[in-house]
Amino acid sequence: MPSTSFFFSSLGIIICCLTGFASSIASIDYACFRGDTASSYVEIYAAVQRDGLVYMQHDDALQAAFEMILSVEFEGETMLTDTFAGVDTAVHRDSLKSGQFFPHVFQYFMKPGVYQLRASLFQYSELTDDPIRKELVVKPFGQDEFELSDIQFGCSLERTESVESQYVKNNIRILPNPTTFYGTQLPMFYYYVEAYGLTYDSTAVDSITVFRSILRADSDLPARAVSQKVYKKTGTSAVIADGFPVYTLQTGSYKLQIRVLDYSTGLIAEQVKRFFCYRPDDFAQGNLLELDDEMKSQLAVSDLHILEIIDPDSAIELMHYLFDTKADEETVRAYNEEGKRKYLQTYWRDRELEEPNAANNYFARVAVANMRYGYFNKPGWRTDRGRIFITYGEPNEVVRNYEQADQTDHEIWIYEQLEGGVQFVFVDKTGFGVLELVHSTKKGEIKSPYWQSSSPSSIDVRDVRGNK
Repeated sequence: MPSTSFFFSSLGIIICCLTGFASSIASIDYACFRGDTASSYVEIYAAVQRDGLVYMQHDDALQAAFEMILSVEFEGETMLTDTFAGVDTAVHRDSLKSGQFFPHVFQYFMKPGVYQLRASLFQYSELTDDPIRKELVVKPFGQDEFELSDIQFGCSLERTESVESQYVKNNIRILPNPTTFYGTQLPMFYYYVEAYGLTYDSTAVDSITVFRSILRADSDLPARAVSQKVYKKTGTSAVIADGFPVYTLQTGSYKLQIRVLDYSTGLIAEQVKRFFCYRPDDFAQGNLLELDDEMKSQLAVSDLHILEIIDPDSAIELMHYLFDTKADEETVRAYNEEGKRKYLQTYWRDRELEEPNAANNYFARVAVANMRYGYFNKPGWRTDRGRIFITYGEPNEVVRNYEQADQTDHEIWIYEQLEGGVQFVFVDKTGFGVLELVHSTKKGEIKSPYWQSSSPSSIDVRDVRGNK
């Protein structure tokens, strides 16, 4: 990367890598920076949650080995693959604290375009979960245009003279936070962004002003007063590396907005990026918060009862698969707010007589389904795989068949505990990675036993509510 001047505020260094709250073992994020005339410099950030790994006894300690395989695809073709692997040793299980993670930075020069990222985490040669998929938009940077790079989020920040590190850019060491979660466990928020194309005259006194805004993601209204800092120019580019305490923000979804004003031209460049804040105390004593759908999806695991968090309309919508008939669902939807709350309390109280923590478990599966199976504008819980996962839980075995020339991409889920053993077959009928249920041996589910001999587009997939 080209040499740039820097602006830096030292707000303390966090020793432990802790997320505010994360519900997945692995996370990925990225940021694009100016590279050469033909390519942009891209950093892809990865994190593996320590307490989500499987540890095995090795001599007098516990060990966990993992391998993340990253694939970058363009127009359906794999352009490159890379690997992040590690081995961790723990003295005992009590040392595996929630929120600790192993970070990594993949570094590439890439031509502008829209790519697809796929990160697969393996332990002991077994895929631990469905691959993480994320769109990567590599934008071009003009050599003289006034613009900002993407924003990189971090969990620690310091100035350093070392350059022998994947975490160092322009003498700034920033440890990435791909989870984008902050809060009680990670009370300091750090960020890094580069500005390009500043007008500069070494004989003149000139400056830029950096405006930092924290906005509520659902309304774009300010969550805090705007912060404003003025810096003297030292070149045609600059680094803005700063931080602020985030623990005063209530649990919810937010946006970090960085705006840079070049006084010489009066032009303003802007970048915005979303993040989450999580504070368990916000839910104390039954407090109810207005959380957007994405935030709810992240709250997959909590010591709180879910009915203290979720609003009744959202809860009833997500319970779609539990109603016996559409009429039953519409009847409950017509209740007033108090009636809906009473219905939820009664329904889940009765369920929890036989299945302790049933409500938390159900809505946690909804959240996991949203993270794993969502695509385009369709939430994961509304997909076929999401419905089956929510209704029947984690399968005992998943047989994945991808990238075989003689077969359509598909998955077979096996549940040994249901009816003496049942299967669910999901097929990518369109070739766009959307898996639809085409056959099951479970009573009440769709049946198409000759699905392998049918063309994917000819398989009849009827609407199944998944009711009992």
